Amino acid sequence: MKTNVTMVCKITWTKNDPLGMASIGDYSVAKMTGNADVPNPPTAMPDVTKACQRVRDAYPDRLGDEAQRQEAVDADAALDLILHEQVVYVDSQAKGDKKVIIGCGFEATSDTRTKAVITDEVKSVKLTPKVGGSVNVITEIPNGSKGLFLVIFTGAVYTLTVVEKMIVIPPGASGIQLVPRGKGAMTLKGFSAFPSISIVVYSINAAGISAVSNVFTTQILK
Repeated sequence: MKTNVTMVCKITWTKNDPLGMASIGDYSVAKMTGNADVPNPPTAMPDVTKACQRVRDAYPDRLGDEAQRQEAVDADAALDLILHEQVVYVDSQAKGDKKVIIGCGFEATSDTRTKAVITDEVKSVKLTPKVGGSVNVITEIPNGSKGLFLVIFTGAVYTLTVVEKMIVIPPGASGIQLVPRGKGAMTLKGFSAFPSISIVVYSINAAGISAVSNVFTTQILK
């Protein structure tokens, strides 16, 4: 005998794809406007439309100056919150009915797995220099991490920023090397020309990039 499967709204958007998120928001407006199944959504449809347009307006300048980058972050966060509030409301109205969920512009799923969240920052990095200019690296891996991203400074240490899923290096910065597929234990080579190196580490998973670790520095052995 078949049993009924209770469906819920599927979270199909991410702040790492702002324009895709705005498209989903626009589609939900088209489907929910005048929809008798959802008479009192938590955010009025014109306000959802404004939030979608704010994301699109901010997107071209997301890598601009500090104010422009912050506006892009704030716009994405505001729309993400609205959409999450909308699906909670739709779920409460649908009571597991797939047709109601789809009729409101969202996908339906029976999968209620917890959404990935950005991990904590890396707390510990042990650097052991070896003769010949190599360095052994042992890195703590936070829970939920799917990989590590190392930034190596062979000179001055620069402040980096994260925009969406991109680590942004300041204009004019030099002496920076990137290790995009770092491991918990690895050996870095080729630093015999430098008196010392400094390293920061990011943890990465499907939700995005963690806050940066502290700066870890070691002398280089010739």
